[in-house]
Amino acid sequence: MRTIYCLLLASLPIFSFAQHKVKADEINLLIGKNTTKFLYAFGSETKPTQWVNGNSYSLNLNLELAPKHFLRPEINYYQAGAKSTVDNIPLEWKLNYLGLGCGYAFKALSLKTISLSTGASFGADFLTNGEQTIGTERYNVTEIELLKRLNVSSNVFANAKFKVTETLYLQFEYRFGVGLNQIEKDSGEKTRNISNTALIGLSFKL
Repeated sequence: MRTIYCLLLASLPIFSFAQHKVKADEINLLIGKNTTKFLYAFGSETKPTQWVNGNSYSLNLNLELAPKHFLRPEINYYQAGAKSTVDNIPLEWKLNYLGLGCGYAFKALSLKTISLSTGASFGADFLTNGEQTIGTERYNVTEIELLKRLNVSSNVFANAKFKVTETLYLQFEYRFGVGLNQIEKDSGEKTRNISNTALIGLSFKL
């Protein structure tokens, strides 16, 4: 139910600008690095996990709803996971997700050579493959169905673009993301993804 409320809230800007003609403005290609871990709890006890590093790739489109207001449909591929220890035995998860998302961006600053935007997005990410390592033993998490395949994600982001030519921009973006659904299949455990992502890329004016 909480996920439904969040999706409805995210759609409000779309409905607000529905009377304006939507125009494709830019296409963006980004690559970068992320740090991810799990928000993990067993029963009423919260257990810390450690950050792991991964890669992130994104292709999105800026659709202008109104001046300074944009809709951002997106396809992305990223790595996630976490590290932990139990009784001095190291545990590590390495997960790969392919996702579809949609966000809202507000262009807070627009100058001749630079623009700054901020916004939020929601996505549905599919676990394509992954592994869990316990000590020296490795397990395929999709084959043994250790985790749920669907991860519903939410992100807030900040983006800076610098003009290179009339149609080409260099951009930098930071994202903070949290999983909205619990991905653990064990009913006694609760696991959600959390991430920080730094991206660099190119933006092409349409």
